[in-house]
Amino acid sequence: MNKTNHIDIQLIFEKIKIIFEKEIKTFKIFFYNFIINLLPDSLIFSRIRSSLCRFLGLKCARKVTIRKGIFYGNIKNIQIGYMSQISREVFLDASDKITIGQYVGIGYRTIIITSLHSGKDPDYRSKDLITKPVNIENGAWIGAGVVIGPGVTIGTGCIISAGSVVMNSVSPNTMVAGNPARRIKNLQEKAEDVEPSHHNLQD
Repeated sequence: MNKTNHIDIQLIFEKIKIIFEKEIKTFKIFFYNFIINLLPDSLIFSRIRSSLCRFLGLKCARKVTIRKGIFYGNIKNIQIGYMSQISREVFLDASDKITIGQYVGIGYRTIIITSLHSGKDPDYRSKDLITKPVNIENGAWIGAGVVIGPGVTIGTGCIISAGSVVMNSVSPNTMVAGNPARRIKNLQEKAEDVEPSHHNLQD
């Protein structure tokens, strides 16, 4: 066997290895989503589902409510804080980290995207995948059908109105709406009748 043939065989095996690794990753995503979404959609089973998520490797705090029909990308990149609620059919891309704080509410069919393309190549605009993390801070409320783009931080106590498209970070205690999302008003920063919490993922 000459040197050229040896190099060709090495390249073939490397390509096979890459394809195999991609298929394994795809299967893991499919398996995780299949198992998690087998449970019925009720508040009782939502708590059981969050326990199952923790068992399967999701960084999920106690007393989290997770409804049915959610798509999870890479579960290793997802973290959900204490007492947060994730509604039905939410899409969590998770190509990069998605950090969801405590007491966060995420509405029906919200889409959280952590990847985009550079768009630099005129012959192939969707080439060159870029990933950026998304951070949703404590107490934020994300309405139904919201789209949150890569690299966005939703500040503490924000309200994102239903159907908004958020491509830029939102300052704490702000209400935004629209496509693209724009500030509607500033919100009250403190609630006198609510005690602060300091729970972590092990609580």
